[in-house]
Amino acid sequence: MKLARLGIYGGTFSPPHLGHVNAARAFLDEAELDELLIMPTFIPPHKSGADIIDPEARLEMARIAFGGIPGVKVSDYEINKGGKSYTYLTLTEFSKKAEKLIFLVGTDMFLTLDEWKRPEEIFALATVALVRRESDSRLDGKIKEKSEFYKKKFGAEILFINAQVTEISSTEIRKKVEMGEGTDGCLLPEVRRYIDENRIYRKRYSSEELDALTDAVRSRLSPERYLHTLGVENAALRIADCCLPEFKYEISAAALLHDIAKELTDDELLKIISADASLTDEDRSTPKLYHAFAAPYVIKRDFPPFATDAILSAVFYHTTGREDMTLFEEIIFVADYVEEGRKYPECKAARERLFSSLDPHSREKSTSALHECAYEELKNTQAHLSKKGAHMNSRSLRAMDWIEQKINKSR
Repeated sequence: MKLARLGIYGGTFSPPHLGHVNAARAFLDEAELDELLIMPTFIPPHKSGADIIDPEARLEMARIAFGGIPGVKVSDYEINKGGKSYTYLTLTEFSKKAEKLIFLVGTDMFLTLDEWKRPEEIFALATVALVRRESDSRLDGKIKEKSEFYKKKFGAEILFINAQVTEISSTEIRKKVEMGEGTDGCLLPEVRRYIDENRIYRKRYSSEELDALTDAVRSRLSPERYLHTLGVENAALRIADCCLPEFKYEISAAALLHDIAKELTDDELLKIISADASLTDEDRSTPKLYHAFAAPYVIKRDFPPFATDAILSAVFYHTTGREDMTLFEEIIFVADYVEEGRKYPECKAARERLFSSLDPHSREKSTSALHECAYEELKNTQAHLSKKGAHMNSRSLRAMDWIEQKINKSR
């Protein structure tokens, strides 16, 4: 028996975020659907392959994201079919199962529907439902113009979904995941958990790759610097086990590479960082910071498999820190301070407090301990520089204010 009104909502869903979920709810309600099919594409014709991860993973994320909405089902039709996912073929298949098909699109898709493969069949097979983002009011004229064009040329039936959906960028979400940042307000916690547990959107390093990196780093550094590097890696992994275990491989790589430029001369470092427009006169006046600023360039040049945004950023800020540090960055920043080779009394005290406070059963407690240690490190650095008549870098000052606010809010 055919359904009276069947909705189809297709997309890459990489990942399926709260914007998608809210659009599905609005579509289901306002189009008065008997059933809504979420249709993850296999290969979308209009996108590059850069963000198209394993289709089975996208399918599972969609099941997690939409599974709690009554009347919504996730279809594996296009993924099982394989090849490029042309909409007219999908609509042809599902027209056999419903009296009326309603196909949901966003504004960008709506404005280009006549450029899709066989648009006349798309409009003949289904009503096109447009759900708009909050920022789309500036496109009202184009939307009206296209709507009239589709009606005149294709006899299109168009339904406007009144509930506007907040715009969320899948690209930005993927970047947040890669950087180890939170995705509250973007992803359901269950979806983020699946992403982290399966290391989606992050470079996968094998133990062999990390062993090879360790050997390469050892060949670049003096024995003393290499021992320090191993100490930082060990400390970083101990912290990550309690604060960010899903990033342990990337954190290991960042720790191994954090001082990769340390033993270059000041002239060599200045040559490397000369074109970095992000560096200030203050940065350039502090040679002790050059190695951190130069390290990302060395990594990109000599260790390209490890040149991810998360690793490059953590290495760049491992000496100064910064406001709005990610947990990934903060772990490398603190590990450099508390590693076992640091014999200064303040480093030893900070190390003992941190490692005695880490709790493998409480990420919240462990993260709070990490924040306290980072703040202590910054305060100690400020005091040390003040005794020498020097000033702390502005990045570090802003980092100290930021971390103090985080600590105060949590108390």
